[in-house]
Amino acid sequence: MALRNELEAFGETLNRTRDRAVELENRQGVRQQEDIHRAIVEIARSVDSARKAVDRALKIAKNT
Repeated sequence: MALRNELEAFGETLNRTRDRAVELENRQGVRQQEDIHRAIVEIARSVDSARKAVDRALKIAKNT
């Protein structure tokens, strides 16, 4: 159960990351360096969260 929850969290984080990248790509008039920087930081945080979820899932798998 815990492993499934962690893997679901990983999938959700990746989906949010993908959605944010698509949103930025489809946004017209993205000229602001700040907007791009904020998006990159947000995506990096999402990827970091996904990595942590996978690490937790692997620990759970080792302990079962």
